[in-house]
Formats: sequence, C-alpha cells, structure tokens
Amino acid sequence: MHKRSLWITESTSQNRGRSRRGRSLDSSGLLGLDQLKSWRFVGCSLKPTLAGASVGRTPRPVFTARVPRTFAGVILLAGTLRRDQFDMVLGRSVFGMPLSGGRTVISVWQEQLALIGARSAPIICTESPANSGPRSEMSGCPLRVHTDATPARGAGGALRDAAQGFDADDLLLVCGAKQVANAHLGEWARAMAACDADLVLGSTADRSLVDVFAVRSGALAVVPGVGFCDFKEQAVPLIARRHRVELMTFDESPVRPVRQIADYLSIVRRSDDDGGGGVLIEAGAHVAAGARVRHSVVLAGGRVAAGAVVVDSVVGPGATIGAGQVVVRQAVGGRSGVVARL
Repeated sequence: MHKRSLWITESTSQNRGRSRRGRSLDSSGLLGLDQLKSWRFVGCSLKPTLAGASVGRTPRPVFTARVPRTFAGVILLAGTLRRDQFDMVLGRSVFGMPLSGGRTVISVWQEQLALIGARSAPIICTESPANSGPRSEMSGCPLRVHTDATPARGAGGALRDAAQGFDADDLLLVCGAKQVANAHLGEWARAMAACDADLVLGSTADRSLVDVFAVRSGALAVVPGVGFCDFKEQAVPLIARRHRVELMTFDESPVRPVRQIADYLSIVRRSDDDGGGGVLIEAGAHVAAGARVRHSVVLAGGRVAAGAVVVDSVVGPGATIGAGQVVVRQAVGGRSGVVARL
C-alpha cells in the first residue's frame, strides 16, 4: 500500500492552502524540506497542477516530463567526508560486512536490484576521494564506481556528477548505499516509476523520509556543477522550484540503515531465521569449542578462545578474545587497537 501526495502546501477543511501556526512557505511557493514532517500533504492525481496558486502567488506551470516505464540506471550514494565507525574500529568497509547466506551488504543490493528488473541498468556507486571503501569491496561485481570530483561535493553534487551521460528524460533510482535493502524495494521502485513527476521522494507511515527516491536525470541540471550541495537541504528545493516533486508514503521501508556497527548487529539478529543465535563466523575466523558466542559476528582474522563469552559484539580482524574474557556490546578491533562500546 502506498499513498501519493503532491509536495506543495497544507490542506485542511477549515483553512485550505494556508500554513499551519502562521508558518510561511519558501520563496518558491513550496514547502522547505525542514518543514516536511510538520505538514499534512495534499492528495493529488496525475492531472497538471499549478504550483503557487493556493498561496496567492502567480500560477506557475510545473514542468512534468514523460516518465519512462523502466529505470535507465541506479545510483548508490556511498561517498562520505570522513571515515566511518566500521573503518576506524574494524578496518573494514560496511559494504563487505557479512550477512546471512554468505551475502554482504553490497551483494544484497545487487540481489534486490536484479529482482526489480534493474539487471540491465548500469549501477553506479559513488565514493569520496578520501574514502575508497566501495571500490575495495566490489571486485567481481557488475557495479561502476564513480569518484566524487572533490572530497566536499555533497550528496546533491555527487548525484549530479554521477548522472552525467544519461539522457535528460532517463529515470534514475537513487539509494543511500549504507543500507540493507529488503523485498519492499520492488514495491517502492514500481510505484515511483509509474508516478508522473520529475522527483519522487518516499516516506514511511510516520513521515520519516527514506534514502530511496526516483529522479529524472534532466531535473538534476539545476544542481550547481561545482562546490558543495547537500541533496535534502539544497538540491531538493532547487529542483522543486522548476520541476514537479511528489512524496509517496508507504507502509514499510525498503531499507534498514547500517551507518553504525550497532545498526549492523541489529540486522544480523533480525536475520536469524535458523535459530542459530544470530551468530556469524566469517571464513578465516576461529571460534574454539567451548566459547560462548551469542548475537555476535567474528570477522576473518578474529579469534575467540575456549571459555570466552561474546554477546552482542563484533570481533574484528586481528582481535583475540582470551579464555575467561567477557565481551558484551563491544566492537573489538585487533589491528586498530580500538574497542568501541555499542
């Protein structure tokens, strides 16, 4: 189930078209993204709409392009300005972290994208010059890595740069890469592809925006070609001034974030389908008989001795948990020498 809303103004039965509690719309006649969660959205059809008409401004036609029936490409936004917790503590990229069934975070993306028919579409993963994690985890994967022009390009700028080479009417599916996709991705993708808009944002029932959206390549031309440009705070308002933007609300999110090691462990626990205690032991790791490991991950090069207890933790490469040692809610990085509490 999903609901479609046009991102223009609030509507109530007593006071249609006016802002709540005296709040004003921005200069474009559209809601700013920082106000998004405080507003109720106008239900809309696929009929042409005049933006600004309901707020006393001169009616301005919203440009609506013909939306292709399939995605011409997929862009996974992975670039970051600084090292994340996985890199600093475990010396590993989040994209190569193991999941159930011998999969990894990046291979799950490939699996889910193939299921929605994106097998033939180019999949581009962005990276920052200061953080080459995606490239190191993609050997043998049919993904193309795009390196940001500068370390401080921002998500909006990186998206614009990565979309170069696509035709203006090409529809792109864009997702934050540091997430684990699930079977709901297909529902979102099909609904967004069928929506007659230049930018289609998605949210869950609690109006939390999700890092999965569809955008027409030509709409990204309004994003500056140089300098920093955040997507939500800067690129979306720029696109909304000249193009049609819609918000679709879905019952279930198609992704679960893995920005922190605690997020990753939560996903491992949820995927414990065989009742094995949510334990993942990567090839090359050693867990001795007699060790007690529960809801934890031991990465290649990690060692857990007999008599050790490891609960809700990640044992990184080069780390050794000795006999009698108890590790609870920690990420232990042997090579980095860092122990992080989760």
